[in-house]
Amino acid sequence: MLRKQSTGDHRLAFYAQLASMADLTMLKKKEQKAVEKVARRAGFQFTRLESPDRHWEIIRECHADVYRTINTVLDRRQVSLKPLAKKEESDQALLGKNYRLQPVLVHTWESLWAEIKTGLYKVLKQEEFPLRRCPHCKAGVFVAGGRRKYCSRTCTTRAVDLRRKDDPKRRDDVLRNMRHYHAKKRAAAARPIV
Repeated sequence: MLRKQSTGDHRLAFYAQLASMADLTMLKKKEQKAVEKVARRAGFQFTRLESPDRHWEIIRECHADVYRTINTVLDRRQVSLKPLAKKEESDQALLGKNYRLQPVLVHTWESLWAEIKTGLYKVLKQEEFPLRRCPHCKAGVFVAGGRRKYCSRTCTTRAVDLRRKDDPKRRDDVLRNMRHYHAKKRAAAARPIV
């Protein structure tokens, strides 16, 4: 049974998706709508007063900083958290008895950008960084969890195929089977036809 993803998981998926795409200007409308859908699922609220084109502009403007920050961390280089931490307390409110962070309704570009920066700051402050770079394609970024090792099914399939080809035991098995197959074929061809 699949577990229901929390908003935090969706936010990680949103950051991983932004970190995987070097250039958002090349995306088609359908792909842009998919990224917007992931942003909404992550809890980033767009107001109905803004035009749908403005939603994409906001994501595109935030993309450069998110992409640069996450890829810097994944490259194991130092990254400054000061620009991300400036508005942390002012944009998120601790509400309720159990002090859970409640989503902030976004009405302006500044408040959405502040919320994205705050979320990224919290991701970076975690003890174990939850995003990983794909070891096969070296470009994809994904949320590490469970047994997941690659960014997509395609990379998983290709990596497993490469491992199988390089495995000496498998290579010996394939050679033995081919020798057996060709020996049977030669024996069948050498038999006289009655």
